[in-house]
Amino acid sequence: MTAEFIQLQITYPTRSEAEAASRFLVGEGWAACAQLLGPIESRYVWAGKTENSEEFLLLAKTRAALFDAVAAAISERHSYDVPQIVGVPLAFVAPSYAAWLDAQIRVSN
Repeated sequence: MTAEFIQLQITYPTRSEAEAASRFLVGEGWAACAQLLGPIESRYVWAGKTENSEEFLLLAKTRAALFDAVAAAISERHSYDVPQIVGVPLAFVAPSYAAWLDAQIRVSN
């Protein structure tokens, strides 16, 4: 089963950068909506060293077919060298919510 919509999961080092990204994605029609969570605690390996940092998680709903273009647009504006940009398929979406998502995402494939 191929999901028409995905939820992007993108981490940012600051609330202001995550807020700016959410305004861009929704304002330009790349995403129907965005939620900002955090701060969250992230642990990862970077340059051979285990790091621990405070981050902010941005969740945004978009079309699966737009993932590559959205990921490129996010990467151009992101402060990280290798930003976390993950798309999780939304396999089960209420029909009324799917119709709303479709109407809000204004960027075409």
